[in-house]
Amino acid sequence: MTQTVSFTRNLADLVDGHISIIQSLILIHRQTKNPTLKAKMEKMIGVLQDGGMLSDALANFSQEFPVHYVQMVRSGELGGNLNEVLRNLASHLEKDEEVQGKVRAALIYPSIVLGLGALTMIVMLAWVIPKMSMILKDLGQTLPWITRALLGLSDFLVHWGWGIVFWGVGLFFAATRFYGRPAGRVWVDQKVLELPLLGKRLEDVCLGRWLRALAMLIKNGIPLMFALEASCGVIENVFLRGKLRNVLNEVEKGSNLSWALEKEDIFSESERTIVAIGEESGILPEALAKLVEQYERRLEASMREGLSLLEPILILIVAGMVAVMAMALLLPIMKMDVMVQ
Repeated sequence: MTQTVSFTRNLADLVDGHISIIQSLILIHRQTKNPTLKAKMEKMIGVLQDGGMLSDALANFSQEFPVHYVQMVRSGELGGNLNEVLRNLASHLEKDEEVQGKVRAALIYPSIVLGLGALTMIVMLAWVIPKMSMILKDLGQTLPWITRALLGLSDFLVHWGWGIVFWGVGLFFAATRFYGRPAGRVWVDQKVLELPLLGKRLEDVCLGRWLRALAMLIKNGIPLMFALEASCGVIENVFLRGKLRNVLNEVEKGSNLSWALEKEDIFSESERTIVAIGEESGILPEALAKLVEQYERRLEASMREGLSLLEPILILIVAGMVAVMAMALLLPIMKMDVMVQ
């Protein structure tokens, strides 16, 4: 994704400087360090030198340049405003990457805290507590239930740890195989969107990307049908992508976009009203752009709110686990001290 963003921005800047497409690609090719990307650009240059269009050259590399990207470039070539289209594409990709970067950054802190907490528990249960267990058993007293439970968990992990690892690896491969099947991926992606707290935020990210791509395509002269079909490609969640394809099918039958969205229960009633007004007034791109702004503001607010709630919860969980382990180890010693006194 980063390479596509960089390539698009560089190409847009060079074309804005009144440099031909072929010469622009040659200049970018000279500056590119990645050998794989250089080889692909050589093929693009070859297509243009043989009389082909830039969109034809890009269509050969669907992984880097999806359908909506190629459609945009083709519309710019046919409409004579390729420089403007490339600028819009570069801005769209940069914004898309910015949003995804914010989501990844929001997940880093919880992942680190949970990872360190889990690592601490494993080290304590597998190495520290087994050494402490000999001392506790030598006290010659009945251990508290919480201490016995902790020692039992530690003993289980020490003797069956490799079995747990093998079981986990097997479960991972089974889940991967299940997710690789079309029906399995649809089921998993649907359940992901139903997760408490996280599911709605992930759906907002996906719909925001789709709205941004759809608005950009329509704004640059792509007919609604082609724009809907091309923009579905930006959705990675297969279940949600299927719902949007159902929207496309309804529009193909002659339905309004707002009605098709209502049938698939996509967006709130107020958001569908904005789409309906845009359709009736002939300002659908502007209406979609307004929705994009709403989704971006809501996503940023929800991420801030989620992090503000998640941070203390994670700290309490990790602190609680440490406190339980400390209590389990100290109770027998404290009990012995009381008995001696």
